[in-house]
Amino acid sequence: MDSPRTDPKTEFLVSYRTESELSILSEKPRDRFALLRSAYARTNDWRFGVLACAVSTFAVFLINLIVTIWAAARYGSSGGQQILFEGDCGQAGRVNTALHLAINALGTILLSSSNYCMQCLSAPTRQEVDKAHRQGRWLDIGILSTRNLRGISKKRALMWWILGVSSLPLHLFYNSVIFSSITANITLPIQVSTAFAESEYSASFTSTSGCNVNESSVNLVYDNGSNPCVTWYDREAYRLRTLNANGSLERLDNLACINAYAQQYQTRGNLLLVSDNSTNSVQQPSEQYGSSLVCGGDNSKWVCNCAGPTAPPCDLDPMINGLRSSSVEWSPFKHHVAYCLSERVPQVCKVQSNLHLAIVVIVLNLAKAAIMLFLATQTKETPFMTIGDAIASYIEVPDIATRDMCLASRSEIENQPGFWVKGGRPTSPGRQRLFTAASKRRWIFGLVFYLLVLGTVIALLSRSVWAIEHLYYGDWNTIWNLGLGKASTVTTLTLDTPDSGASGLIANSFVANVAQPILSFLYFMYNGLFTSMCGALEWESYIRYRKGLRVSGEAVGHQRSTYFLALPYRFGLPLMALSSVLHWLVSQSIFLVDIDYRDYDSAMDQWTISYSELTCGYSPLAIIFTLIAGVLMVVVIAAFGMIRLKSEMPVVANCSAAIAAACHIPVEDHEKGARGWKVQWGVTGYGSDGIGHCSFSGLPVDSLEDSRMYK
Repeated sequence: MDSPRTDPKTEFLVSYRTESELSILSEKPRDRFALLRSAYARTNDWRFGVLACAVSTFAVFLINLIVTIWAAARYGSSGGQQILFEGDCGQAGRVNTALHLAINALGTILLSSSNYCMQCLSAPTRQEVDKAHRQGRWLDIGILSTRNLRGISKKRALMWWILGVSSLPLHLFYNSVIFSSITANITLPIQVSTAFAESEYSASFTSTSGCNVNESSVNLVYDNGSNPCVTWYDREAYRLRTLNANGSLERLDNLACINAYAQQYQTRGNLLLVSDNSTNSVQQPSEQYGSSLVCGGDNSKWVCNCAGPTAPPCDLDPMINGLRSSSVEWSPFKHHVAYCLSERVPQVCKVQSNLHLAIVVIVLNLAKAAIMLFLATQTKETPFMTIGDAIASYIEVPDIATRDMCLASRSEIENQPGFWVKGGRPTSPGRQRLFTAASKRRWIFGLVFYLLVLGTVIALLSRSVWAIEHLYYGDWNTIWNLGLGKASTVTTLTLDTPDSGASGLIANSFVANVAQPILSFLYFMYNGLFTSMCGALEWESYIRYRKGLRVSGEAVGHQRSTYFLALPYRFGLPLMALSSVLHWLVSQSIFLVDIDYRDYDSAMDQWTISYSELTCGYSPLAIIFTLIAGVLMVVVIAAFGMIRLKSEMPVVANCSAAIAAACHIPVEDHEKGARGWKVQWGVTGYGSDGIGHCSFSGLPVDSLEDSRMYK
């Protein structure tokens, strides 16, 4: 009779361990949960994580595609744009904010999935690490790394670059798919006498042509415009006087009138400039000023005496302050103004989407999903995704290039490129702080870049607050009332970019979203620093506890499966949420704006859009919140980096050479298959020369002694 067949895995794991540890081997070869166990094990494989990223990215693609088709079908497309909402500006602002929250939540899924897959792609295999070590180089383990790109296969490096480069246009255009618009009125100032302004709407008056005009002759112009005695000014003056008789015009003193109409984008309507003249007449403005000429993107030449289209906007004209100081003597059309009667026009705002930008986002989204799916299903390599993967491999087959350097740290190897000092050395001087887990170059580059960005944000905020205080006579209440991401005439930028067509859309979208890829880059750096420090905590835990290795593939024995690569969920999930909030705040800080210029059409008796202009707007309140979040991020990572490790174990960080040097396991452990057991790092023995050796081991280990040498 044949002897019962022994499971090879069981033979591999048998050792001197306790019965409770050996009980994992006593399972019968077949059980009713075998299929479930196998499926569960596969969910812990790194390829399952990549597949989850691919599915999430494809889900975002479907959402983008379905919403784009729905918007185009329901709202039509005029020049590639759909009006999703039109009405009250407050409601438009809330709709715009909600849509951008959704966009940035979806964008965070794409960003996090790209980060995960790029880390998987840059992870080296054992063969690639051994090759680098033979050449005196080292690679990063368990972290997103550009260092590894020259050490991994060209196919994986190409996919890495596709994922990375596709993020640039994606973040440049995603937030500009949805944008808001505001209205700017082309206003007409009309000089009239006090007698005309204060008379009843039915009273006759002297027209600009010197004719006596009554209600019937004014109405003739509304019918066919053939009455030569009644001009445009007469007709509009009569309409405004009728509104004033009904109490619909707002009376403003000279200073208030100047401040109200000295705006870059006008929200008020036409107005009567009431002179001290007692004659019941309408005065034609002199040709020197012209009442409705556009000047520098603004039609208030009668307020700002600007010189042409290259002049500054009216609210930035340096002559305005002088005009304000002498407002009592204000005589824009050579007739002294006593007061103004201004028409208040309801401001209409829109929330729009752009089909062309949506298509760009959809194509890039699909490309990312395809790369991730290919990585999950077609990649056959088994790279080192986690530090545990590398330890398990080096326990089984030690690395010859790193023998006799068991106390090597990342900083030591980094400072001696191409030549690693071997032989006995004392223990490291004291317990290190977490920030030593990342290289000085990574810290300096990251913090300098962060501070430059924060400095730029502070400068922009200071400029915007100054403009609101000095040009619009606002205060902090004004900033608060402007809200987040709401288009406003107060916070609209004047840019030297095209203002219409495809070129205007691309140029202004670039300006509005140039901070988005910068923020994504900062997220990668921030994530990398946290990953390095969390890796140091995990590495250091092996000197204090005996536990199974955390691996990215199917766990063996006491090995632990992982749902993350190197950044635990308690850090990774808050970072994802923070990234989403920051991207949204940035999208509300500077954004694409469509300005619709309206003119009053007397024939239709309504305000109609004359033309549109694309530009950018900004939100000081959103900039403030972005700045607060950025400062908190710096404080948090600095405080986390100052935490001191609890042992004197060398900080290997993510350095492949330092990890390999710490894994020259004793022969007796190798024979017993320690990679599948709970392991601990420490002193495994001493040579005849009295020099000790440290390594991971499944057997009991001793603590390091300050007076001893180790190799």
